[in-house]
Amino acid sequence: MSGGVSGFEKGSYRGASDGARILEAKEAERRRRGSGYNAPILHRIVNGTSATSLNLIALGASGDGETRLFKKGGLYSTILYKYPNFTKGDSERPVETALYVPHDAAEPMKGGYGIYLRRASHRGVLKEMLGLDMAGDDPDLKADLRLLDILDEVPSLDPFLVRARFEFHDISLGDGQLRTTETEHEGMRRIVRQRIGLILRHAAGARASEAKILRALEAIWNPRMEESALFMAAFGIRPEEAPKIFFALQGITFYEHASITAREGMELVGAWLRGPGQRPDDLDLYPRYDRERLVMLREMVAKGLATCFRHLSTTFTTYDLALKTFTVRDDAAPMREFLQRANERFWRIGFSLSAVLNAEAIVERVMQTPGTASKFLNVLEALQQLHAAVNDEATGHLL
Repeated sequence: MSGGVSGFEKGSYRGASDGARILEAKEAERRRRGSGYNAPILHRIVNGTSATSLNLIALGASGDGETRLFKKGGLYSTILYKYPNFTKGDSERPVETALYVPHDAAEPMKGGYGIYLRRASHRGVLKEMLGLDMAGDDPDLKADLRLLDILDEVPSLDPFLVRARFEFHDISLGDGQLRTTETEHEGMRRIVRQRIGLILRHAAGARASEAKILRALEAIWNPRMEESALFMAAFGIRPEEAPKIFFALQGITFYEHASITAREGMELVGAWLRGPGQRPDDLDLYPRYDRERLVMLREMVAKGLATCFRHLSTTFTTYDLALKTFTVRDDAAPMREFLQRANERFWRIGFSLSAVLNAEAIVERVMQTPGTASKFLNVLEALQQLHAAVNDEATGHLL
């Protein structure tokens, strides 16, 4: 016979006793994990890294009035999160922002609803779900809504970028409000300034005073300063383009530095995919369709991660080459071209790096359960979560 009946092909039939054990194992896992089992998108929201999720439920429980970011208590029954929308979203802004409203704040993995901040209907939903009336005159509510709008202007929730964006809008935050201190923020800012300073020093010329260079560097954070003209003139940037390009350059430089510390995580995920992620210890106990499903998921995860790596590598290599071409050869053309597409690159690598960090967190959680980390059901669930982490399509409305 050229083909076989499903379940009886060579190596796929396991017998009644093995089949019963598989069913029992699956049911035991569902009971142990609760209704959150097989909910990879929820895992990405509830258990995502600080780059993609801001758990306001946890912050509301631990913080006081002085350290709270928002004034209205209703927001502290939600999780603010970022999700990709590259296939249907704005090419200039392909990462969206949403509030996840769980049915039960004490058990967010049991499901809930998403409020998508860039949708026209979100104001009505905020009133219906959280009691936040946008039409009112409450100054605290207006301040909170402004913060939500600003958080929507960044591709990830990394504290450095969020604080920098708040500073651009003349909003000062105290220590603890963004899970970082002013000292930590200034340390990262010095690293970013040093990299961008290489460009500015060459643009200013050898005769430029240190004071002039420092003022021009400060203008990268505040394009309204007249010293921003130095950078704009060097690369043909129009005044109306400057705020977006300057912030994108800050962001790319930040992500470039952050990616250095993420390399070990990339290696960890790759090693896991080549080991337990490729062949769980009990793989042979499962029928062919289960094994094929695992292979398919693994291939999609590997492809998604490879795409993320490619975006990161291409952007940083292009940035480095443009910088060297300008500072060594005095050729501004590559840097000019890089900056014209800086915003697009910024949002793309923001998602890519966040996806890699979420993938690392997922694999670390799996590896922290000795004895079961290499079992089929655990590997399958991890692959589902990894696929949700690196998939660049929008999530659904009902979670």
